[in-house]
Amino acid sequence: MPPLYFLHIPKTSGTTLTAYLDAHFQPNEIVGPKVWSQHLAELGPAGRSQFTRSLRGKKLIRGYFGRGVWRELDETPSVVTMLRDPVEKVISMFHHMSSERRWNNFATPDFYREPYSLDAVMGDDRARILSNHQVRHLGVDIDVKAVARSGENAYLARLDHEPPVPINLDPLPQFTQPDLEDGALFDSAWDYLQGITFFGLQEYHQASVLLLADTLGWQPIKVANRLMTIDGRPARSHFDEAVIAGIMANNELDAELYGRARQLFLSRYSALASRVLGERLNHLDLAEHEAEITDRCLQDMLRERPAKALPAVSVKA
Repeated sequence: MPPLYFLHIPKTSGTTLTAYLDAHFQPNEIVGPKVWSQHLAELGPAGRSQFTRSLRGKKLIRGYFGRGVWRELDETPSVVTMLRDPVEKVISMFHHMSSERRWNNFATPDFYREPYSLDAVMGDDRARILSNHQVRHLGVDIDVKAVARSGENAYLARLDHEPPVPINLDPLPQFTQPDLEDGALFDSAWDYLQGITFFGLQEYHQASVLLLADTLGWQPIKVANRLMTIDGRPARSHFDEAVIAGIMANNELDAELYGRARQLFLSRYSALASRVLGERLNHLDLAEHEAEITDRCLQDMLRERPAKALPAVSVKA
């Protein structure tokens, strides 16, 4: 049976999903590190590291590796991921980067130059870090270990470590500026998304967990209702129309991907809800009564397959 890989796109509320996935495996079946630098810290000239050896016999991998982790595996993994409304995701990611400057894995040091605000960043070259992030995670397939081994990586040193520390995915020029035209990049991401085992949406987190449980034949879980956000994260309404327009202009591919993904997700979820509840439901029903329908589905699925005690975890936005 192939390993399960949670392709965690930053700031798509994967905390709850990670806890749910972890609860279905023994600790020794789960790969611990979640970023490339943890795996490649001892990478030698021949490209041998503890990473590849650590994956042998593991059943669950979860982390911020993008698509390229498959090169380290003996067989193609079953992939699951989460997506989020692009505007909300950019706001959340920028706030995280601003609040956690020392430890974030997303930016190079020049990201924090003045003037520094979301409006300023989206108006210059720094915008590429926050632009079409979900499409790039799904559409760009980088051999990160080969980049680290090549000696051509300009981002070996991190803000929080002494050089030479190996790389993470997000600051790489190969990731922020992929050698693909927009159309080809989008097609790569969309084709990949349609072919993986499961994807969910942050805005429909409880529904996503129910659909994942049904897909994998697992027991469902009730997701904590209260979202846990980083302190001080501004709401979308905090920003004027010009800032929102700048975010949207820099995320046209993500917006198109999310729109298509939302339609596909709702189609799959309406089929599940119709089967569980024994009544015909469609997109309009979900749009108007999603919370009620999801609660009914959860109760019926719990009666059919009672949930085990799982960690109480809130969604981190």
